[in-house]
Amino acid sequence: MNTFSTFLKVVCFTLFLFLYFPSQAQDGTYDRVYTIIQDKCATCHSGANPAGNLNFDQSKLDLYNTLIDGIPDNTVAQSKNNKLVDPGYPERSFLLRKLARSDFDTYYQLENSEGAIMPPYGSPPVADKDIELVRQWIMFGAPELDTVVDPQILTDFYENNLGLPFPDRPAAPAAGEGFQIRLGPFFLNPLEEREFFKKHALNLPQNLDVKKLEAHLNAESHHLILYDLTTSATNNYSEGLRDIDEGEFSMVNNSLVAAWQFDGSYELPATTSYKWLTSTNLDLNYHLFNYNATGILPCDVYINIYTEPYNTSPIKMWSMLFPIDASSALITGNFGQSLIIPNNGEETTFTESLIIPNLPFLPFPTGDWHIWMLSTHTHSRGVDYDIYKRNPDGTKGMQLYEGFFNSAYTANQGFYDWSHPTIRFFDDPVLVNMEDGLIHEATYINNTPDTLRWGNTTLDEMMLIFIQFTDTPFSSTGVLNPEELKVPFIAYPNPADENLSVRYQLDQGGQVQLVLYNLMGQKMKTIVDERQGVGNYFYPLNLVKQGLSSGTYFLRLTLDGKQTTRKIVLP
Repeated sequence: MNTFSTFLKVVCFTLFLFLYFPSQAQDGTYDRVYTIIQDKCATCHSGANPAGNLNFDQSKLDLYNTLIDGIPDNTVAQSKNNKLVDPGYPERSFLLRKLARSDFDTYYQLENSEGAIMPPYGSPPVADKDIELVRQWIMFGAPELDTVVDPQILTDFYENNLGLPFPDRPAAPAAGEGFQIRLGPFFLNPLEEREFFKKHALNLPQNLDVKKLEAHLNAESHHLILYDLTTSATNNYSEGLRDIDEGEFSMVNNSLVAAWQFDGSYELPATTSYKWLTSTNLDLNYHLFNYNATGILPCDVYINIYTEPYNTSPIKMWSMLFPIDASSALITGNFGQSLIIPNNGEETTFTESLIIPNLPFLPFPTGDWHIWMLSTHTHSRGVDYDIYKRNPDGTKGMQLYEGFFNSAYTANQGFYDWSHPTIRFFDDPVLVNMEDGLIHEATYINNTPDTLRWGNTTLDEMMLIFIQFTDTPFSSTGVLNPEELKVPFIAYPNPADENLSVRYQLDQGGQVQLVLYNLMGQKMKTIVDERQGVGNYFYPLNLVKQGLSSGTYFLRLTLDGKQTTRKIVLP
């Protein structure tokens, strides 16, 4: 009985702590947002005549219901379709725009007629980490109960000197020429990898032709993909950032628009365009790895969309993404099942025919495709990727894509660069009858301890191709940046001895990477990965201490997405 009495006392004491000390429980992100608002805003926004006709002196639940989709009192903000809080859209949330000082972020600039930044001048300002907490809460969908960001990562970023630089914001299209979309920022701890999706309602006032898409990504990005959401997916997906586990079937459930693994722009040929209707909603997919061992990475991407009146360029440009096993995925919903790469350190090649039967229910054209663009995607064990026309008897026909070419498809660099795969645009579109189809073939070398299979992280593997085409003939003049980087860049002696000297000169500053690759395109050493200013740079490199054996290597210098490569021979 004594033991049982002791047990009852412990249970009762635990219940007492839970009931009377709820503050010890972990707060959700909105709880912290509520505290910030009460501390910094409620003095003016309370009483019989609150500022802006907005009373913050409410309970947590009542204030939450007031903020979410609430209409601001300011008519200019209303004309911009701002809400007090628009879940998933910081740039359309008037609460954040009133908090975000220009020294915090200029993206949310207020017009004079929208009033002053809050709190007003002379009052204690809101700390950057607290403004960021509000932004993260909104970007992740402004949930009432969930914790969507660890406050410690924001404290470390803004106050403990652990933050890496934000990417530069590019100029947006001029008024009347288009608009800019921003995804981010969200934050990655050192050596952390994340992949997010975000439904993005465009709220277009009219149908538009899209002539050019221009993406500006973190240097650490793995990929950015734009999808056109189907109506059912639009209704099923929640607002705000969602993890890959909630969004990976976008590649088969929705329509591809464009994809990037590095900064660049798709400028469509004359008479062709992407067709965006007033009902169009995008799904933005961003995947990054923070390679820095100590710093916190702010992950940000800007997409410039250049438009013209609807049907100015009448031919629709279609975009498709085909993973291995795409045909069976239409039936089973599973793709990549046959991508099994043994850990034997030898080349393993997968060859697959891509045939599109002439079926009436497919949501894209069948028959003749006029192919304008081809590109590919693997993870770090991919060493080659080729695409061919398929002959009617099933054999390989004309080769359309050689994976060993550089990213702009101007020269054979001798290896497949999985992180910057070549993107081939055809001056004269290639006619392919898709009932005969294509053959795509990827090769891998798996030196890991485990068998590799299809997966979403860079520790897994993938095999897929991107295709842009029309079902109507057209004349192609489109181009893709990045351009070839033209700077003084030398590595000597070459052939190299034990010590290699690398020099380059920059006439403009930016994000610089200097990376050494082997012949198979595997990264051997990152020499530089930082922002650099105008000037001359010199790096001595001891090849023997790097453990390099005799062979051919490549040094790639990248400045804000533009690239140049030097071949190094080590006897």
